[in-house]
Amino acid sequence: MASDMLFAGVDTAANTVTATLYLLATNPEKQDKLREELRSGSDRRYLRACVKESLRIMPVVSGNLRKTTKEYNVMGYKIPKDMEVVFAHRDMSLLEENYPKAKEYIPERWITSKDDPIHYGNTHPFAHQPFGRRIAELEMDIFVARLIENFQVEWFGPPPRIQQESLNYIKGPFNFIFNDVKK
Repeated sequence: MASDMLFAGVDTAANTVTATLYLLATNPEKQDKLREELRSGSDRRYLRACVKESLRIMPVVSGNLRKTTKEYNVMGYKIPKDMEVVFAHRDMSLLEENYPKAKEYIPERWITSKDDPIHYGNTHPFAHQPFGRRIAELEMDIFVARLIENFQVEWFGPPPRIQQESLNYIKGPFNFIFNDVKK
């Protein structure tokens, strides 16, 4: 079980970092904005927003399963208590009615207050808030930050392919180019 947890954490973090780097490479103005934030020494809100937006567009987990604790009526459909319901987060996060310009990489959409009913908590990359969540977030943030601070990341070729299994895997080839950044 411990090895399963370790590999699940490695797979999800590695795929999230790859997705974030791909989206930053194909949106150089966002990459430049992130680099400016990292150089300024500010609170790194934009870094967290970049990773969160990557999780929205290219999630490692497409959805999750929950059991209802009471009866619900959703759009005229009765959902009984104790029914298992699947939430297709990936599909929902790419709908225009849920996110304006849903197919665009816009990290700024996540820099909102906790009182904003539209965005706060709208992405749930970690089911049931596992104990390793904070470690995974820190690992991803540090890795992305160090790369963006030191390299201009570019992508050449077609978009990466996503292989859907129990997790969504980004399949190679990984067409990144890393150029040194002048400091």
